[in-house]
Amino acid sequence: MPGKRLNENQQRFVRNLVNYFQRELENKGPLLPLNCIQERVANGLDISIHTVGNCLRKASASAKAPAQPSISKKLKTTNSPEPIKMETRDVLYDMYAEDSTEETEEEIHIKEEPEKEIFIKEEPLI
Repeated sequence: MPGKRLNENQQRFVRNLVNYFQRELENKGPLLPLNCIQERVANGLDISIHTVGNCLRKASASAKAPAQPSISKKLKTTNSPEPIKMETRDVLYDMYAEDSTEETEEEIHIKEEPEKEIFIKEEPLI
């Protein structure tokens, strides 16, 4: 069964990794301590350690379980007794009724004082 064909970047990574392991073989042991995993991977693939960290972060983010949809919070009046709900509703309706029937001071002032006509006396020009 044929394997997956590697692109140029992937082939370059394989070559770098083989070269790294050959250097470790010649060294008769690891070039970096075994507990420095990210540094060894970066050195073996000849890439930046930041690139290794970014790849690991992306992989861990995609491996996480899908986020649960947030539970919508219930309204505060949901668990209230029915009489309190009714009283709250009545207060709100009364406030709304007051706002809609209330006239502004300007409207009242206009109704109280009708516009006055001003007559200008014309004098003959000499």
